[in-house]
Amino acid sequence: MIRAAGTGVPGDNLKAGALNACLTFDDGYFNFYGVVFPLLVKHKLRALLAIPPGFVGESTDAKKNDRLNMEGEAAFADPSRSGFCTWSELKEMAGSGHVVIAAEGLIHRHLHSPDMDLATEIDSAQTMLSSTSRRSNRWWAMRYSTRRG
Repeated sequence: MIRAAGTGVPGDNLKAGALNACLTFDDGYFNFYGVVFPLLVKHKLRALLAIPPGFVGESTDAKKNDRLNMEGEAAFADPSRSGFCTWSELKEMAGSGHVVIAAEGLIHRHLHSPDMDLATEIDSAQTMLSSTSRRSNRWWAMRYSTRRG
């Protein structure tokens, strides 16, 4: 179904009279690079990947299997274990034309937290992503958040 309709990312022109799909993925775990990215290339699809740039490292010596099998909670608990894509992996994907990178907050905090500094969480994430990728970053993905009470 998606192949027949095609996929787009924010900023693409929509196909009139056709199903338009935008594949989105969040958090920027290494398994996106190791599993999903090759499938996007193989099937000529595009997707948006929202990342928390504060957890992205420049490079890693971690083993591929260790990175692929890392649970999300473990990646956030200890980013030095390289459960997230590196900047070089993100640049490769962005350069392929198959992936658009967006920020989803600097360190993935809930935006409704009482001590939330939105300027830091949103603006700093955008600035870091733009300066590291050497491209203007026009996209920001709203981090899932729920307000209670």
